[in-house]
Amino acid sequence: QFAPGNPYLVGLTPLVLTVVPAGGTVNPADTAQPAKGKHVITQDSWRNVKIEPEIQDIADHFGLDERITGKLQEALDIRGDEAAADIEAMWEILEEARNPPGLTMIKVKEMLDGTFRMGEKGDAGVKT
Repeated sequence: QFAPGNPYLVGLTPLVLTVVPAGGTVNPADTAQPAKGKHVITQDSWRNVKIEPEIQDIADHFGLDERITGKLQEALDIRGDEAAADIEAMWEILEEARNPPGLTMIKVKEMLDGTFRMGEKGDAGVKT
């Protein structure tokens, strides 16, 4: 078997910890596993993602390593219908970046948090 990271962990299952409040009980819904078919992002989940050609073009152009490229692909996969517009926005954003790999990771986090491109919606009271 392949164990990413530490070779001594081959064959071990991941440890899941549940924090129980003092004197409290655990709600089974809090420890439920994710729904089948739903992709769960973990530290090494980017290794299992198929990189689309458009994302590979961005990675090659801006010098992103495979980890950052995989994380970007994961975030865009979750974005769904917005992914095409997000790819165009990433090109524009990264063209201006001093450190494209670092900025890419910031934008990936914004995508996962749902705050990516939030400020782009125009305000009727603001003149450009």
